[in-house]
Amino acid sequence: MNRVLSRFTLLMALLSGPLVVAQEPVAETIPLEKLGTLQLDFAAAREVSQYPAEPVSARVAYRTGEALLLIAPMALHQIDYLLSAGTHVASGQAFAELRGIQVHHLELARESGESLLEVTRNRYRNSEKLRRSNSISDSQWLEASREYYAAMAEYEHLRHFFDAVTEDPEREGVMILKAPLDGVLVYRESAFDGLSGMSSAAQDGDMAHGQVVASFVPDDRLRLQAQVPVSIVAELERLAVPDCELAIERTDALVTGFFVNVWSESVAQDCALRLGQQVVAIPQLRASAFQLPATAVFDWQGSANVLRKAGNGLEAVAVEVIAATGSDYIVTAGSSLADQQVLVSSVSAVQGLLLGMGGE
Repeated sequence: MNRVLSRFTLLMALLSGPLVVAQEPVAETIPLEKLGTLQLDFAAAREVSQYPAEPVSARVAYRTGEALLLIAPMALHQIDYLLSAGTHVASGQAFAELRGIQVHHLELARESGESLLEVTRNRYRNSEKLRRSNSISDSQWLEASREYYAAMAEYEHLRHFFDAVTEDPEREGVMILKAPLDGVLVYRESAFDGLSGMSSAAQDGDMAHGQVVASFVPDDRLRLQAQVPVSIVAELERLAVPDCELAIERTDALVTGFFVNVWSESVAQDCALRLGQQVVAIPQLRASAFQLPATAVFDWQGSANVLRKAGNGLEAVAVEVIAATGSDYIVTAGSSLADQQVLVSSVSAVQGLLLGMGGE
């Protein structure tokens, strides 16, 4: 009975298809003596830790919040900007002038702010003493506290603005605004929209209370910003532009379509890049790979291969081409090709010999 079942099982196996026995792939090797008079030139494969992806558009920008803002403490109706947007300024350098009745209003606001702060401070201190002896109600103490802190906040806004103000004794009724730090002058606080010049309000000579008079971007806050495909973000290490490579410092979490926003480290001065400049950047991706001449790669048994010199023969090694740079390919391989000699001439002829050995 068991013999009948065994024959039946074998018959069903034969009818269902050919019997396949799994085998490890065997490297194809051709002795050098079989190559006759073929010209054999070799080049060393070089190990690389990164490789270039497709170029992307990038611009020199700064992240929102990285610029120092000078805020108008009151409505300003006449501002003369002395410098154009994007100018590099030194700390203390004049960039704008205020003139007219608004100068008097600003001086009056500073004097009244100082007086109001002094009055509310004295009331606050007196109320604090009375509160300790339970001589005033909680609501009276709260009112004195609110008035004092509101006056202090308002005065601090004025003081911050006047830190950037100087006066010319020979020009009465003129206030000169000066840069608070070394950096790039911008007339609107926006990493994208504020690079073209002053705001419409500034152009019209009218600026509302609380509006940005000017922004100052510190030199070490200029960086490259680019949108790159989501598919390469995990391996992205740097952005390369002519004469400069910058490491990626931050990747936004928000994805727009198929792209994500990335920011580089600070732009070095020797990169010669200016705020707002549009450049072509090449993403550099992290990889454990090898760079070798494109002429070394050929198709063999349905995959890309190279011929590595192994003793007195040539050994076909399967590779995967992941990028091209100039006349070279960037490839990965199952075994290391670092500093190994690969054939770069007569490759097609050797490929023909491999086909004659039974390859497809």
